[in-house]
Amino acid sequence: MKGLHDRSHRLPFDHPLHGVVAEPMTRKNGESAPSTAGFEPPIDVWEVPDAFRVRVELPGVAPDDVTIDLEDGDLTIRGEKHRDPAMSEAGAWSESRSGPFRRVIRLDRCVDPAAATADLVDGVLHAVVPKVESARPRRIAIGSAARDGAQTPRPPERADAPHADGTR
Repeated sequence: MKGLHDRSHRLPFDHPLHGVVAEPMTRKNGESAPSTAGFEPPIDVWEVPDAFRVRVELPGVAPDDVTIDLEDGDLTIRGEKHRDPAMSEAGAWSESRSGPFRRVIRLDRCVDPAAATADLVDGVLHAVVPKVESARPRRIAIGSAARDGAQTPRPPERADAPHADGTR
């Protein structure tokens, strides 16, 4: 897991989520794409044992104006926040941003795209991207060969090691 990387919040290099969020306009080949001064929604990403969870603040954005794609472990959220037509009147003052946006979140390739879900409720997009079963943490039982009646496996002998009778 590469981790969370955003200009406003830096995690320690060895943090498990370091590098997960790509810059807002980054192409797949890593080159920077032209940036816009438009809307850039804040993103929260966290990992739980069975999934990655993503929360994106999208106030004033309709569900039909957002698309989410998951390809090769990259979760891409794109859309557009439209300006209120009433704000185009003379004398209007606006501090809110509008325009197209695109955010890319690099997740492990061990996710299950068919099981991913997303909901946009009260201006907040919540996405859950489950991990494939083989990538989920699991506890491994420790057996005892002696307890099970089998011989304890031994490492193979080296060719140059002396035999029990002292010969090589």
